[in-house]
Amino acid sequence: MNTDDATDCFPLESGNPGPVPPVPLPRRAPGRRQVGSDRRTEPLPAVPRPPSRRAVSSARFAIAFTIVAWCAYLVDQVYRVVSSPVTVRVVIDTFTYFTVVTLLTASALAYLLTRLGYLYRTRDHHRVPRATIDDYFSSAMPTLTAIIPSYREESRVVRQTLLSAALQEYPLMRIVLLIDDPPNPTDAANRALLESSRALPGQIQELLDPPRARFEAALAAFEAEGHHDADTQVRQLADLADLYDDAARWFRHQADAEQLVDHTDVFLADAVLGRLGTEMGEVATALRRAGAA
Repeated sequence: MNTDDATDCFPLESGNPGPVPPVPLPRRAPGRRQVGSDRRTEPLPAVPRPPSRRAVSSARFAIAFTIVAWCAYLVDQVYRVVSSPVTVRVVIDTFTYFTVVTLLTASALAYLLTRLGYLYRTRDHHRVPRATIDDYFSSAMPTLTAIIPSYREESRVVRQTLLSAALQEYPLMRIVLLIDDPPNPTDAANRALLESSRALPGQIQELLDPPRARFEAALAAFEAEGHHDADTQVRQLADLADLYDDAARWFRHQADAEQLVDHTDVFLADAVLGRLGTEMGEVATALRRAGAA
């Protein structure tokens, strides 16, 4: 089940009461919080912060300390075997314990080396400018398929994931919901979960299709009208700003309508819907300023 090309549209409401002023995102208090859940409320940055010299040095020291500790353990075990009467049982016990400790040490070293490599990559990485990315996508736009697996998940969680994926800033995206539930459950609760999951892609598509049609109609009208004098271009900028204001209003309406059950609902409402609404309002303001310049 899928939603096709859902990311190149923004649902809108009819009418245009006026510009949407940018406001800070509200701090919400969910009804409950999952045990062990991440306490961060903001999304992770697109580019991690460069690590400090101290962090890199600590990672190197941890690797060196682990290797030295293992070598010291090896010397200690050899000394114990040599200094005591050698029997088959002693040799087997010592070798077995040494093997276990060596495997645990190798596991720790694998993590420490991976972490050090991550710090190196983060330190040396430089984000590609947005203009470079736009230039690439102006000449090549490969299709992208986002597969969302689900196994007896709550419909609320699946809806959050589908809606978040559909609102990503990439036009040629195909979103596929992969339902791994048994096709014919005998339990009533599992059957209800399966039916609700199957219905969700259509519901998301139904939510996004009407405003998508409106935006496509506006684009078609703009392309048919073409470019004219300066007054016409100013009017076109104003019309486009109105559309962005409608989009901002729709996003904020959806954010306010979200039922907050746990921190994932807060994230969807604030960091996805609310933030997109703020961005749409900022674009509308910038367009009006450009038209007035």
